[in-house]
Amino acid sequence: MLDSIPGMDVVTKFLQTFINIALGYVDECCLGYCFIKKEEGAFKASCDGVVIYFQNAKKLLKDAAITTVIVMIGTFLCWTLPFALFGVIFRAFDLGAIGMICAALLALIFALALKVAFIDSWMLVKMMVSYMEVAPSTQITYDLYDKLCKLSNKFKQLFGKAKEENPAL
Repeated sequence: MLDSIPGMDVVTKFLQTFINIALGYVDECCLGYCFIKKEEGAFKASCDGVVIYFQNAKKLLKDAAITTVIVMIGTFLCWTLPFALFGVIFRAFDLGAIGMICAALLALIFALALKVAFIDSWMLVKMMVSYMEVAPSTQITYDLYDKLCKLSNKFKQLFGKAKEENPAL
């Protein structure tokens, strides 16, 4: 329905990237929290990690929005600069159409490698740092466990395993 609005695909792409960044690293953040809380069981620490992630949603979503803007600019540059650079180099050799195809293939490989090696890694590190800034000092509110159990069957299973691991919960 919204596809007929000019520019809506850009907004949709931005929102998809934002959601992927904001929610795509919950598991990595929780794993990092498990390393901080070695004395707790793995399932309990994982549950706590998820709760802490959503309890600090305001800060993490703000950081994810900033990260999304930087990632989109970086991705644009990762794709356009290699194409321009290899295009100029291969055009200088005057190899015709085959040269431009080679330039496009090299630029594609180079851009993909840049994105995977630097941008994707940076996103993970940025979200982990944002999470680890707030996680150690966060006091968990236990009403979030019930809310998350109602929202997610996977969290409910995780919380059940945490109760099996530590019946005092």
